[in-house]
Amino acid sequence: MNEPMFDGTCQCSCGSVNINAKQPFMTRFFCHCTICQSLYKKPYSDVVALHASNVEIGKPDTIQFKRLRPPPNVNRGVCVSCRLPAIGFLTLAPGIKIAFLPTQMLRNPSDAPDPSLHIFYHSKKADIDDTLPKYSGYWRSTLALTSKILPKLFGH
Repeated sequence: MNEPMFDGTCQCSCGSVNINAKQPFMTRFFCHCTICQSLYKKPYSDVVALHASNVEIGKPDTIQFKRLRPPPNVNRGVCVSCRLPAIGFLTLAPGIKIAFLPTQMLRNPSDAPDPSLHIFYHSKKADIDDTLPKYSGYWRSTLALTSKILPKLFGH
């Protein structure tokens, strides 16, 4: 039996932002940083990472971008209508740009890989009872996520 085709349609809750995402996803993770808590209005964000070249934004004027901390940082985009997170971009090096999509924006969230880690766990609102590795501190969190992304960038 054939597996169903991946549907890369992504949409914010109000329907204003439309994004087409192409697989493969590099990883999925939970971020507990205070910026994500504020933007998502939740204790943590649930995000998939993919190469930015695998993302097409339908109408760029439906997203407002802002950097919320000094570099290196994620250029975070929110829907101009519902103000919910839509996409973020991080440039790791020249020519290496990563996109971060809220898993909730996927038409079929089951298309996302299983979560692989928690980052910025020192900012958690409550303990999470799962077996995923939990990283605290800026550098430990950043290095842990980078270690999940880099091998996928270079085909390993």
